[in-house]
Amino acid sequence: MRGDIGSQEFSLEHEKGLKLKGLDLQREQREREQASQSKQTLDLQGLKELTIIEEAIDKGLTSLNPELMFNNLATNFQNAKRLYGPTLLRLITGYNPEFIERNIKVPEFKKQLRKNIEETVRNLESIGLIDKEFFITEKAFEEVATLLLADLDFLSFKGFGEVSSKYESVYGDASLERLTRFKKRFKDLDVRATIRKVLKHGRTEITKKDLVFKKRYQRGGLNIVYCVDASGSMLGDKINAAKRAGLTLAFKAIMDKNFVSIIGFSSDVVVQTPLTNDFKLILETILKLKPRGKTSIATAIEKSVELLTNKKTGKHIIIITDAMPTSGEKPADQTLTAVSKAYDEGITVSVVGIELAPEAVSLAEKIVSIGSGRFLVAKANNLNELVIADYEFFKEGA
Repeated sequence: MRGDIGSQEFSLEHEKGLKLKGLDLQREQREREQASQSKQTLDLQGLKELTIIEEAIDKGLTSLNPELMFNNLATNFQNAKRLYGPTLLRLITGYNPEFIERNIKVPEFKKQLRKNIEETVRNLESIGLIDKEFFITEKAFEEVATLLLADLDFLSFKGFGEVSSKYESVYGDASLERLTRFKKRFKDLDVRATIRKVLKHGRTEITKKDLVFKKRYQRGGLNIVYCVDASGSMLGDKINAAKRAGLTLAFKAIMDKNFVSIIGFSSDVVVQTPLTNDFKLILETILKLKPRGKTSIATAIEKSVELLTNKKTGKHIIIITDAMPTSGEKPADQTLTAVSKAYDEGITVSVVGIELAPEAVSLAEKIVSIGSGRFLVAKANNLNELVIADYEFFKEGA
């Protein structure tokens, strides 16, 4: 009986979907042709496709094999839902996960589900986001990097680069090098002087060339290592938030003429940059973060100390984690030993914990006590502001 109800429900929804699809077919074709002819504007279809890739990366996936995905859904839906997540499933299949679960045994629905997945994947391949073997391409990583960059709130000021909105310039040249060479800070903008300059020339529009900045003298310098927990527990929203916070931190620090390193750690260090002011390098590194394995905070701190030891200006480590260290014989003791060594080298250590359990909170408090840092409790939706608050606090003391 349940199968009959499900079949009727699917048939009605499928019929409605076919009608809408027929009505939108010409418009959709025009949109795809425009995207192919002019790769300067991101339409809604393009945003959907990049979001698929971003979700896949955040889930630790390196490929999107349509046959494998369909088989996972058909044989064990709950495991597939945990593997792919509701957002990725909805974008690739065109159905809400709850609807898939109710109808997954209906033969007509399974046939349509397979077709939808194959069409989505073929489209991703046609625009170069996956290759013929279904692996995510380097181009896809670059496109998603631009999407993340465009999503940073403080870049929304019109005139700074070509990323005033996430609907612009995603398919085209990201102009990351131009952004990183723009060495002025937004808070130094002299609005009155800028307006006077424009009016003096009898114009009403402000361009980047018109901007006037106040001169400030640098008080010192800060070298920051941003350590991101890339263990399995960080899958999904947590790692996504950590990436965005890292990009915001890096951009602000580079604009302040400071240096940043990115370390992603699980059982070991999985990605790392030197201390740098190369924002493009930081973007590429952050995108390679794929959560898996256990958590070794001690290893991340030890690698950070190696980077910071010989620096003469301010030295600071920010650790982003959602769990206790789990890698090693005595992970908590090893972590505190590593923090002590950092402190001996004049390095401060802060922890931004995402929804930590009580025992993890206790360890985090010990870390910042030894490392003269700050302990901030975050959720995925406010991680960005807390990371920047920590940076601003230690920047003033640099």
